[in-house]
Amino acid sequence: MAWALKLTAAARAKTQGWESVRTGNHTVNREMLGINAEMGFVRGPARVVLIRAWTE
Repeated sequence: MAWALKLTAAARAKTQGWESVRTGNHTVNREMLGINAEMGFVRGPARVVLIRAWTE
């Protein structure tokens, strides 16, 4: 199912003129990382996001 959804999204992006697509996955999601690798996605450096609650 994930493979079909990713292919559909990629095909739609291509028909709309997008030249590149980025995807993000949790590092322990080996199944999705495997699908991305088979589709030709290139792994980039990790990105860290810090969130702090707004207090007054």
